[in-house]
Amino acid sequence: DLASSEVLQTACPTDHQGLKEAARRIGSPLQLLHTIRYLAMEYIDSIAEAKDLTHQEIKMHSASDDAPNDEHEQEDCQDDAVPLGKEVPAGPGVQIPEDLKDTIKRKWLHLRRKEHRWRKLFNGFVRVKDSEKGMKDDENITYDATKIPDVWDNLYYDMLTHRHYLGEKSCKIAEMMAGLLHPLNEWVCLSEFGISIEEKMRIGVDVTWRLIGKVLNDLEFMIEDDVGTIDEAGQHSADGRGGIPRTLSGVSTNSRRVTVAGGASSSGLSAL
Repeated sequence: DLASSEVLQTACPTDHQGLKEAARRIGSPLQLLHTIRYLAMEYIDSIAEAKDLTHQEIKMHSASDDAPNDEHEQEDCQDDAVPLGKEVPAGPGVQIPEDLKDTIKRKWLHLRRKEHRWRKLFNGFVRVKDSEKGMKDDENITYDATKIPDVWDNLYYDMLTHRHYLGEKSCKIAEMMAGLLHPLNEWVCLSEFGISIEEKMRIGVDVTWRLIGKVLNDLEFMIEDDVGTIDEAGQHSADGRGGIPRTLSGVSTNSRRVTVAGGASSSGLSAL
């Protein structure tokens, strides 16, 4: 229990009051995660229920030629309704036409897209050890704590921008989840991005250095005959091996030069 004074000293070796307050509110992290899991399952089910009710409303009030009741659209309606814990189809889900003026159908598509997104997120956040035991046994469940900020962002987005699409039941569950998720999100974000200036600088340098290495590697691929001498961490490989001969890519580098600041140019990364 993070709220106990003994654990709090070990878990929060800092004077950061926000982190200590988050720890007190979290209490038992595992028990809190279990509670959030149950609420998330209810939330997804409530979105699916609102989606189905909206679909019925479309069929009742739309003209027969506009109603999505043909076999193709009925099958498409269920393409994202997979059981929780199962693999969810990749991609963002159903697309919503920008020029769609039918408000009811737009709501239906938004709810379909929202359900699809939450099922994908849930599948990454909650992990089942033994698929045969399922999710009813808490001992069979593990969690990916790095997904907590994603859960918070999705929930915050729903409440801020699409509250009018959700039913009263969904909003009530979402508000309960937000209260429980907030201290966890504070804890994870502070731990992920650092507390002190030194920690933030070290994490920032590590992330940006790898990004720069990736950019350099991409540039090397475009201008060098043999690529692969720079890895994603921005380091030159010791032997220079692993490069892909440009001749295999079908791209010629003849007369290709890179212009740098001051008007100078070079045919290699040395110009950078």
